[in-house]
Amino acid sequence: MLAGSLALLVLAAPTVRAAPGDLDTGFSSDGKVLTDIAGSSTDIGRAVAVQSDGMIVVAGYALVGASYDFVVVRYNTDGSLDTGFDSDGRATIDVNSSHELGYGVAIQSDGKIVVVGASGYGGVNPDFGVIRLDTDGSLDTSCSGDGKVSLGVGSGTDYVVVGYGHNGSDWDVAVIRLDSSGNLDTAFSSDGKALYDIGSGTADHGYAIDVAGDGDLLIAGDSGGDALAMRLTAAGVLDTAFSSDGIVTASVGTADVGYGIVEAADGDVIVGGSAKDGDEEFLVLRFTASGAADTSFSSDGIHTVDLTGNDDVGYGIVEQADGSVVVAGSSNDGSKETFGIVRLTATGSLDTDFSGDGTLTTAFGSNDAEPYGLAVTAAGKVVVAGKGQENADTDFAVAVYQGASAPGAPTGLSGTAGDGQVALSWTAPSDNGGAAVTGYQVESSTNGGSSWSTARPTPDRRRPRTRRRTSPTAPPTRFGSRA
Repeated sequence: MLAGSLALLVLAAPTVRAAPGDLDTGFSSDGKVLTDIAGSSTDIGRAVAVQSDGMIVVAGYALVGASYDFVVVRYNTDGSLDTGFDSDGRATIDVNSSHELGYGVAIQSDGKIVVVGASGYGGVNPDFGVIRLDTDGSLDTSCSGDGKVSLGVGSGTDYVVVGYGHNGSDWDVAVIRLDSSGNLDTAFSSDGKALYDIGSGTADHGYAIDVAGDGDLLIAGDSGGDALAMRLTAAGVLDTAFSSDGIVTASVGTADVGYGIVEAADGDVIVGGSAKDGDEEFLVLRFTASGAADTSFSSDGIHTVDLTGNDDVGYGIVEQADGSVVVAGSSNDGSKETFGIVRLTATGSLDTDFSGDGTLTTAFGSNDAEPYGLAVTAAGKVVVAGKGQENADTDFAVAVYQGASAPGAPTGLSGTAGDGQVALSWTAPSDNGGAAVTGYQVESSTNGGSSWSTARPTPDRRRPRTRRRTSPTAPPTRFGSRA
């Protein structure tokens, strides 16, 4: 048995890191990168997703020759282009020899990449456009035979998989759903496509979609100048459990728009966008699962943020692992557009752990830069993508920021003495700082806690709850978690 007694102290001991809101210098040395697409004069990233291995995928479009094509770019975690993806990290796809604009991207569980947008843009009746790529950047021929789909909803123009189509007299929210083979899913609205007239005689637009945990579809947009949130069942029917008719509109300023939507971990629905009251401001709306304003969030479920005193438009929105809400969009500093980011706590106040006051702006040189896509990595880093300008050309622009704070302390620490060792167990901290806890640090002291040194590295990061330490005596020991 061990001699002496065992004194234990539990505290947080996170890995040393930059502060939340700082640019991640591990990404392209300064946290920012501009990427030119085949010498095109106009390259615009519109959406971003993060693979399970941490690689960053950005989708958008570029002017290639006389027409715009879908573009997908994949970056390694250090910001370099992934040459295993279409040989140079950049794939351009022409759907039908006309203009194609990519607006959304998703990564399937098998690693295949789905991009949605507009096909035939600028023609008489542009359609929804969808492509699916294999993990190497080539078109996936198991989807619609050639990896490309183009189809219409309504009698006129259609934009993105959730977007808007013309009903013959005005615009309605339009939605399509495809099966895994690229065919219209007839389980959705009987034919795989539907129009939703929100306000009679008003223009209704859908701009963002998220899949809820129960399979419902959450849609953000606008209707008649008000911000819009909708909830559809998997069958394409308005979910009456959400605000009795599946529809919520919010009037905050004179012109309000929802450009992003996400289901929160607690089942709430969070919308990000802009509210216009003189100038435009970032807008965040939070509704309960039943569609009522969540009054625990900023007292009335509404929060607006003016970053610079000029126009600020929020586009992307995510919820981090600790419940904080991040919105990214365009912020005008008086002379040019910049990347703008706001982080709110789960209760709707500005998160002062992030960049000191919960807001930040990032310029790409002296020219305009506008972000549209937003994602968060497993480590809590904030990834923003859009367009930046170098000389006269616009390029894909990506910025990566630190996002995780120090995790809380482990709890419930206990130790059992054995023959020449002590077995320890504990419970993970309830506050993970906005990222998954990946391991624990063990420290010991031989002078009653006046100084500490690492006792033993974590032997198995997959099983962090139990650690063993061998010693003829049992000096005081303290433990911490790191993200």
